[in-house]
Amino acid sequence: MSSGHVASNLSGKVFTFGAETADSYVKLQPILSGNILVASVCLKYFSDIPSKIREQTFFSLATHSHSNGFLLCKEGLKQHQVYIGSTMADFWGLPDELNTWNSFCATWESETGLT
Repeated sequence: MSSGHVASNLSGKVFTFGAETADSYVKLQPILSGNILVASVCLKYFSDIPSKIREQTFFSLATHSHSNGFLLCKEGLKQHQVYIGSTMADFWGLPDELNTWNSFCATWESETGLT
């Protein structure tokens, strides 16, 4: 997307990284008028990188106090993780197959911290 493009969501958009690197990423900078009170992220990922090789980060929302204030990642085979600030929750057994589309969704509510 061009830097001037404004979208309400990224439905139907695909970010593709053709080769594995240590520093490939997409940076989205929304124009916000206040604090984020609720965040929901639902994404599909397709990977040919075995989970035992390294962690894969799918989404990271930076806040003033945490560079990964709301983080969705995969640590190992069928081990998905959600970080809120410095608190982490593991989710085991979610679909996680190589070379096929997998889904990962999470919602965070700032006032109560519910995820």
